[in-house]
Amino acid sequence: MQNKIAKNDLETINEIIGAIKESSTAYISWHARPDGDALGGGVALYKILSDMGLDVRPVSPTKPSENYNFLKNFHKIEYSKQTEERDICFVIDCSNLDRLEGAGNLPSLSKKLICIDHHQNNQMFGSINYVRPEVSSVAELIMNVAKVAGTEIDKDFALSIYVGLLTDTNRFQEQNTNPQSHLLAAELLEYVSPVDVATKIYGSESYDKLKLTAKALDSLKLSSSGRVGYMVLTPEMMEESGGLDENTEGLVNYARNIRGADAGVLFRKIKGLEGVKVSFRSKGLLDVGSISEIYGGGGHHNASGCTFKGSLDDAVNEIIPLLERKLDELA
Repeated sequence: MQNKIAKNDLETINEIIGAIKESSTAYISWHARPDGDALGGGVALYKILSDMGLDVRPVSPTKPSENYNFLKNFHKIEYSKQTEERDICFVIDCSNLDRLEGAGNLPSLSKKLICIDHHQNNQMFGSINYVRPEVSSVAELIMNVAKVAGTEIDKDFALSIYVGLLTDTNRFQEQNTNPQSHLLAAELLEYVSPVDVATKIYGSESYDKLKLTAKALDSLKLSSSGRVGYMVLTPEMMEESGGLDENTEGLVNYARNIRGADAGVLFRKIKGLEGVKVSFRSKGLLDVGSISEIYGGGGHHNASGCTFKGSLDDAVNEIIPLLERKLDELA
């Protein structure tokens, strides 16, 4: 049994394919500090466009994590400032153009802008918007595009889509996991080994990341009610552990996974950047996506992030009580 593509999806996808056929050059980009869904979906889209005859340049706002360097065409990803005009620009897994950061000029260099995304607060900034907040991952949407475009689904392509699906559902543990997620996974497992993929992503951590994990866990605290776990990373802690922001990926889950906690937060101050980066994770009904929006961020119901304008202490002292109040309202 395979996923069926809904009628409204088909209409949007056919519009996208029409725009591709009118183009010969393309950019692909995604949010800064890309995760497995952005990168997996990005290199999968690279194959779709290349197979349709386009000259494609995938551009990341920030350097992508080498954790995903096993993906085909990963090493074609650029992260330098672009100046060349192109026919079409795809922005994927990105709810608003501010999240493009260093690649923020790509839409203005392009004649047409296509948005493919699954964030609930997407600002519909494209000339064509394929936005479905109910799906598990942007990789799932790109798989739909591939099917309609007639892209050959080979091992490398299936691997890219599976990485997006696996990572954005947090190994099929998050609320965005649904029957469609598992149907798609079943299709992809005809081509990929789930054990090999899981080992590459989750079973091969750098020494620096493990040192940073130890520091984060050493800072772990619970709110007064015990319903919010949180950790704090200072610039010094980051520097002592290699200084790579990519090494913070997934750390917030430790705070969320405390027995009895309904939410987890990771506060991190990065040298040279203004404000405090805040990552949220929640269980059940608490909508951390709407909380991130208060501070100009966004994301999903149970996973989101923002930048708090202020000090680490100010961030903790404001956000933890806010989460406590929101949880009290749900009680």
